[in-house]
Amino acid sequence: MISINRPILVLFVLAGLIAGASTQTFARDPRAGVGTGAANLSMEKAPSLPGKPKRSGEPAPDKIVEKPTVSPDNEASPPPDLKRIQSRGKLITAVVDFELPPFIMRDAKGNLSGVDIELAQRIAAGLKVEVTFVTASTFNGVVDLVANGSADIGISKLSITLERAKRVRFSTPYLVMRHALLINSLRLTKENDSNTISAVKHFDKELAVVKSSAYVEFSKTSFPDAKLKELDTWDPDVLSAVQKGTVFGALRDEYEVMKVMRTYPSASLLLKPVILTDMFSNIAIAVAWRDSQLLSWIDLFLSMSPHKLNTAMLLGGLEPPQKDSHP
Repeated sequence: MISINRPILVLFVLAGLIAGASTQTFARDPRAGVGTGAANLSMEKAPSLPGKPKRSGEPAPDKIVEKPTVSPDNEASPPPDLKRIQSRGKLITAVVDFELPPFIMRDAKGNLSGVDIELAQRIAAGLKVEVTFVTASTFNGVVDLVANGSADIGISKLSITLERAKRVRFSTPYLVMRHALLINSLRLTKENDSNTISAVKHFDKELAVVKSSAYVEFSKTSFPDAKLKELDTWDPDVLSAVQKGTVFGALRDEYEVMKVMRTYPSASLLLKPVILTDMFSNIAIAVAWRDSQLLSWIDLFLSMSPHKLNTAMLLGGLEPPQKDSHP
């Protein structure tokens, strides 16, 4: 018979009781021991639900997702600016009320024609509306009519300027022309020893421009020391002032300056043209600042148009020189 010391026997009995109690605890509660380092001996896997497993982002089977509906009327409705013009059935176009050949001309009955008139008519046809014209007495007046909503577009050989761009938006240029000076030859010889470069570089004499035209702004930027004279018209006011020598020169685009030299045979004896190769005038269509879709459409129209303009083409269309005439 094996003899066991009583204290040791008591320890064995207690150890057995503790082991049995631990086993029962794990069996009753599979979560016991999680996070305590104890082994989970009776953890069972939960039964899986029947059917296709749910993927991330997939709506519950009993939930119906409705797609927004768009009515055909709303889908076909044009942007507000184009809708305004198409509902009216007319493209209101602002132009100057004086002759501006070959851009704007009038026959004996007052009917309009010219490069800019034809361009406005093509734009209206592209929008599937008619064109109607309203007039202003100056170039800036055309911009005003567009800015205050009296016209949809403005077209009159309009040059883009920073001041005008504060009030309206401009299309992509459809014509780019260099600036040019028309100088009185006698005064050039007398006051500058025929040094044209010096006269232009240090221009501090009288310089005539058409009032309310882009060249008022251009002259102030390019020739800040010039004594600016704003006259009503190019022909006869500005040309007469240069010819008589009451001003040293005049500033305009190269087309207008070269037209004078080609139209009047005696012009070369009185006047000297100077083309400014680093100064340009971008001719574009004025559009109200709020009419963004109309502007985008006109830009696309101009880019796709086969009718491209340049100064050489315009000069090539001039009539033969006038005999025994002066500017």
